[in-house]
Formats: sequence, C-alpha cells, structure tokens
Amino acid sequence: MLGVYWVGHHNQYHYIRRTDRGFLWINIFFLMGVSLLPFSTGLLGQYPAERTALVVYGLNLIMLGGFLYAHWWYATRSHRLVESQINPEVVSLAKHRIAMGPAVSILAICVSFVGKRLSLAIFALIPLLYLIPGRIDYHWLNPRERHSKKEPSNSDS
Repeated sequence: MLGVYWVGHHNQYHYIRRTDRGFLWINIFFLMGVSLLPFSTGLLGQYPAERTALVVYGLNLIMLGGFLYAHWWYATRSHRLVESQINPEVVSLAKHRIAMGPAVSILAICVSFVGKRLSLAIFALIPLLYLIPGRIDYHWLNPRERHSKKEPSNSDS
C-alpha cells in the first residue's frame, strides 16, 4: 500500500509546477497518514480476525486516499498549481482513480460487519486495482508513442 500511494503522489508531481502554503499543509497531512500505515498494517497483521483492526486499517487508507485526492483537487482547481493547458480529462481521470481506494476501503469496512475474511480479501484487492493500467495511463505515454498507439475506448477505465 505504501508503494501504491507513493506512485500516486509521485505521478501528481508530473503536472504540479508550483506550491503554496495550503498545498504544503495538505501534503504534511498526507505524509502523516503515510507514517500511520505501518501501525495500522501491523495491527491488522496481528489481529486479522478483529473488526477493530480492519476498521483502523480501513480508516487509515481512507485518510491517505482523502488527502491524496485533496492534494490533486487543490493543485488543479482553477489551475492553481498546474499549467493552464493541462488536459481536463487528466484532471478528471486522476480524481476518479484516486477516489477508487477510499471507496473500496469504505466497502471493506462495511463488509467487515458481515464477514471479516471477505473484508480482508477486499482490502487485498486495492493494490491490484492500481496495478491494472487505466485510461489515465495513456496520458503518460510520450507524444510519439501516443500517436502510434490506438487510444483506449471509453469503456476502459
């Protein structure tokens, strides 16, 4: 999970060109969530059958995803910290991709009240969701590759 959030955070800086005080504070809160991940992961590893451990881990992931989303939203809102010519599709696709993690974490927490093993399985799927390339990955190709490859269909997210 640390790798997933590191990659997401790093990818945002491909587009972010400036910073300001508000942005730095959002980043600090994101990093605070990162520093809690070893604790919540350890708790879950030691007590995988305890709903409290599942909820603490899920809340930590929701916090991380929420601050990563806020980070992107703040930077791209009114082109605050990005170039004015940023593709609006990139902004939208990144928001949807970031929101996927917290949404699945909320689902896993809710499922923990029905089945703890199923909740664990849902948490295990989160990194896999981010490993599967989505439409936003198309925007990472360099211009020569982009023109030589067929653009993915709209159904490919």
